Amino acid sequence: MSLSLVVVWMTSTLTMLDVIAGDYRVELEHMTSLKIPSYTEEGEKEYRFGAGSVTSMAYDEDTQILYAVGGSTIHYVNVSNPNLLDVIGHTSDPNTTFYDVKTCGQHVLATYTRANQSGLLVARGYHHCQTAVVAVSGKAFWDGTVFVDPEAAVLIVSLSAILARETTDTEPVTVLDFRSFDGRTEELTRKGIHFPMKGRVGSLSQDLDPSDVTIDDVTQRAYVTLQVNNAVAVIDLLAKNLTRVIPLGLKDWVDLNIDLSDKDGGDFLN
Repeated sequence: MSLSLVVVWMTSTLTMLDVIAGDYRVELEHMTSLKIPSYTEEGEKEYRFGAGSVTSMAYDEDTQILYAVGGSTIHYVNVSNPNLLDVIGHTSDPNTTFYDVKTCGQHVLATYTRANQSGLLVARGYHHCQTAVVAVSGKAFWDGTVFVDPEAAVLIVSLSAILARETTDTEPVTVLDFRSFDGRTEELTRKGIHFPMKGRVGSLSQDLDPSDVTIDDVTQRAYVTLQVNNAVAVIDLLAKNLTRVIPLGLKDWVDLNIDLSDKDGGDFLN
């Protein structure tokens, strides 16, 4: 697996030294570092580069536990003493790849894919610690025989419904897909949506690639970035539906002195 160096900067180490003509000078003090291990199939610790033993972290202020995920492992780090960080435990599953982690209230949400879910990547957001919004990007992959590009989706997960499943029949997960926008492919493309796999996949909904989520508590909406598609999707959390896909416009590259191709036989800047 890999060696990842986690440097924890506590807010108390931020010191404003002076103010000169409106410019703030801030200095960070290095307090401590911790090497996070990965684990072999036999459960032995190892430290080596290249396998992403930590790709994302989340801190729970109440318990003073730092959750660090990466590869097949969730690490639990006690940061109650910033000068003496301690890995107090871990959970591993060789058939799982963890991508992201978030804490909210008493919940810890870790997003992952299983071994039979190649091509899927997930991101997350929280709404009042009651609802998790998960973007499933459906990344394209080669299965060894054919090229596969799964449909993207956004999941609205009711954490309260999951916790109360024995006393309620409320469905805890609402799945939103992008199929309703397939009939508007040409219109959205003209407005700036990028369709990189056009001609290789059958529909725009297969090629849309949600990458992250942010939530506006005032408007009760979630905004999902479609990074490779140059667009943002808007989710109505109360109605639990996908209301809009907003193209981010066309970019003018005319005045940039760049070479956009690696297939034209040389460096041709234009």
